[in-house]
Amino acid sequence: MPFLNYDGVLAKGAQRAWGVAPSPRIIFLLSTQDKLTANSGLDSQIGNPVPSLKLSLGRYQFRLAVKSGARTVKVDVRQPDAAAARPVMRIKANPSIGIPSDVTATAGSQTTWQTLSATINPTADGVFILELENPDPNLVKPCWFDNVKIQ
Repeated sequence: MPFLNYDGVLAKGAQRAWGVAPSPRIIFLLSTQDKLTANSGLDSQIGNPVPSLKLSLGRYQFRLAVKSGARTVKVDVRQPDAAAARPVMRIKANPSIGIPSDVTATAGSQTTWQTLSATINPTADGVFILELENPDPNLVKPCWFDNVKIQ
């Protein structure tokens, strides 16, 4: 499975091949679990700044490394259709590092770029899964994600 170097910006790292030593911070695309991701992927026309990750339907999951202690996870999101279901950022539970339950942030009703934010407090260094989802079943109502940050 190819992966992207994590440089603090979603989908803007350099793609690396297996056998090349990864940087310490990396994003793995795990799956498109439960829902088909159709008409989705890197979008070089829209971004904050470009490029961004377009998601027309479904979800992407990324595995992120984190050190113990309070951390805020942020991602920029844009859903230009006010009538569409709102995009979601979800940090999946990982009790082995002290994240006992899912933590979810849902975009507001505005149609411009906004920042979703969620705070976690892992008790050990480890890995968690970040899930970005477009819950709207209408393929003509995509959303865009950009600039994943862990602070």
